[in-house]
Amino acid sequence: MPDPTFRIVFKGELIEGYSPATVRSNLAETLSLEKEKVEKLFSGNPVLLKKNASRESCDAITAKFTAAGARCTVIPEATTPAAGAPPSLPPPLPEPESAARMADERFCDNCGAAVKLNALACPYCRKKFKTSRSMPGCAIAGIIAAVCMAGIAILGILAAIAIPNFIAYRDKAKAVVVMENLETLAMAQENYYHQNRRYADNIDDLPFPSTVPDIHYDIVSADATCFRATGFIDGMDRLYWIDCEGSTGEEPRE
Repeated sequence: MPDPTFRIVFKGELIEGYSPATVRSNLAETLSLEKEKVEKLFSGNPVLLKKNASRESCDAITAKFTAAGARCTVIPEATTPAAGAPPSLPPPLPEPESAARMADERFCDNCGAAVKLNALACPYCRKKFKTSRSMPGCAIAGIIAAVCMAGIAILGILAAIAIPNFIAYRDKAKAVVVMENLETLAMAQENYYHQNRRYADNIDDLPFPSTVPDIHYDIVSADATCFRATGFIDGMDRLYWIDCEGSTGEEPRE
C-alpha cells in the first residue's frame, strides 16, 4: 500500500503576536520569495502551497511558515481506489495560480476548497455546512403573485359592490335637486301670476337659472288658471313634475 500523501493550504492565518508586515517580511526572507509572490499569499483566497507531498515534506514547509509567524493547514490527499470501487475523494484542488471559485461555488472555511453552494459537506475535508432554511426565491415569487391576484380579486368585488351603490346615491341626489328646483319654479310662477294674471308658458320668462348641465326643465302647459312643469335627468327613465296646486310626483319618462 503506497504511503499517504498530503497537500498544504495557506489561508492567510497569522500566529498570535505577529503583525502582517512582520510575517510578510519573514516569509520573503525564509522562502526567498519576491514581494509580489508574498502578496499573492495574502490575496484573501486559500492558496495551495503543495500537493501530493509526504508527511515529512509537509512538516518542513509548515515549520518554515510557523517560524515566520504564519499557520498552514495540512489535508490528506485522495487515495487511488481499487478497481471498480468509487473514489473516496473528488479530484484534487487546483494549483494556486488557477485557484478561483465559480459563481455557483464558495470556499470551504476549513480547508479552502471551492465547493458547490448547495453542497451539504466539503468533499475534501468532510466538514458539514450549516444549511439555510430560507425560502427559495421561486417560492417567494409565487407567494407574491398569489397575494397580488387575491388583492386584484378583492378590489374587483369591492368595485362590483361600490359602483352600483354610488350610482344609486348619485341618481337619488340628482332627483332631490330636480324636485327642489321645481318648487323654486312654482314660486316663480306664482310671482309671475300676480304681475300678469296668468302663468308663464315659457321658462325663459321666469328668473329660474339651471346650473346642472344634465338636468332639464320645461313648462308643458300654462294659462290663466294653472300650469304644469316637468324636469328630468339625462340617462334616467323618470320624469318629475309639479303643478299650480303644489302637487308633485314622478312618472315613467317616454
